[in-house]
Amino acid sequence: MKQKFCKMEDAIRKYVKDGDWVALPGFGKCTLGAELTDTLEKSFLETGHPRDLGVISGGGNVCLNHFAHDGMVKRVLVGHYGPAPDMCKLVSDNKCLSWNIPQGLIGHLLRAGACGEDYLITKVGLGTYVDPRLEGAKMNDVTDEEIVELVDVAGEEYLRYKVPKINVCILRGTYADEFGNVSFKDEMFLSYTRYAAMCCKAQGGKVIVECREYVKNGSIPAKEVDVPGVLVDAVCKISDPIKYYGTTMKVVHSDALLGNVRIPLDNDSFAIPLNERKVIGRRAAYELVPNAVVNIGIGMPEAVSAVVGEEGCSDDMTLSVEAGTIGGAAAPNEKFGTQVNPQAIWEEDIQFDYYHAGLLDVTFLGLAQINAAGDVNVSKFGPVVTGSGGFIDIITSTPVIVFCGTFTAGGLQVEVKDNKLVILQEGKKKKFKKDLLQVTFSGPRALANGQKVLFVTERAVFELTEAGLTLKEIAPGVDLEKDILGQMEFKPVIAEDLKIMDAKIFGEGKIGLKEMLDTKRD
Repeated sequence: MKQKFCKMEDAIRKYVKDGDWVALPGFGKCTLGAELTDTLEKSFLETGHPRDLGVISGGGNVCLNHFAHDGMVKRVLVGHYGPAPDMCKLVSDNKCLSWNIPQGLIGHLLRAGACGEDYLITKVGLGTYVDPRLEGAKMNDVTDEEIVELVDVAGEEYLRYKVPKINVCILRGTYADEFGNVSFKDEMFLSYTRYAAMCCKAQGGKVIVECREYVKNGSIPAKEVDVPGVLVDAVCKISDPIKYYGTTMKVVHSDALLGNVRIPLDNDSFAIPLNERKVIGRRAAYELVPNAVVNIGIGMPEAVSAVVGEEGCSDDMTLSVEAGTIGGAAAPNEKFGTQVNPQAIWEEDIQFDYYHAGLLDVTFLGLAQINAAGDVNVSKFGPVVTGSGGFIDIITSTPVIVFCGTFTAGGLQVEVKDNKLVILQEGKKKKFKKDLLQVTFSGPRALANGQKVLFVTERAVFELTEAGLTLKEIAPGVDLEKDILGQMEFKPVIAEDLKIMDAKIFGEGKIGLKEMLDTKRD
């Protein structure tokens, strides 16, 4: 076989052309070719080429900003924009065409392409802004190309997504040998790298890999080769591993995050201050059952992980994160997606297969805007696009969905004392809206599917019923008219047996979650 080592500048110049679709599989820092995309950006800034690129990526991609230049990128198809504010602005300013589809479907689109298929057919996205009866996944005013259509299959509604033609795939690995065999040994997540590489090759494209270390052919055990050399066209060595290679944004290497070792955990290390975040995490945790398989979303839901850890209940359930971890506990002081002591780590596309199949017991997700029908928007706010990430994938089939977030936003200040909630300053932005800018979750569709849906805030708990959004509980210390109904743009249904939230949630010490779980055991 031909030796495939080369310089990054040479690989970019040789293989990336104007108008190409570039696949960037990865999550956070893992498997993302940060130095290659940095080199690509420098080439455009110095020469004006390559330009008019298309980019396809899932979620948590910190490298998208390297493409955020007027003229460099023409099309962007992603699962989540969040970590790339420059790209968000480019999309909001109508400088490129942009679509946002469920994050799990990015990997599944590439899997379809790897199998030689032109389309992906699925129910994921029905009833949301992805549905062509709403917005067809378009994220700005200039996007006029259709990538998803509604189809009938045996009398049922499905969405058919178009597979883009991938010209270049950029990856990062730990080791690569002379023939291009790549190991992801020190990558925490594998993302959907294999399908991205295979899709690219199946469509006649080129695969470029940056790696931390070159090794001789035969050095990598066959079962540790994650992407074989038959899929790889060029291998480039990272110039500065401290800058361009790391397990997370904070950690260069951690065997506990990689699952190589198990470390002792002090329950108190998970503790968070007694504030609105902890109150929400505690009340949401009441919905847990023993031995549940649980998904934890980004943002406020991470407080549920903290409560589970602090209460010593990590072994009473199996936590999972969309990036691919099964089991373990949320890593203290780390950002979203990192679990220490995981039982297993598999590819992101398989994790989403698991979610799509309805194999979770409960999921905890964030909330930003809610209407009277129980619809939720977490993906677009005015001109600011964030995207749905794995949100739509997760809510499609999970039987119990718990949305977590503060009642208002923008300056909210509360105090939790004497087992009560005191609102010191109300947030300027109402979250319970008459109209939503975008529908990321369809309440009526969830009801039709028989899913249980709760909305947990620091001052109130709602449940979605056939009658609409129904107020079930209020916090001790708050005024129903002033602090709840007065801060909503619509009047919810009020349960006849309206309850006061458990005072333990607002107190010091632990809430006895382990004992609560014991009472739910068969």
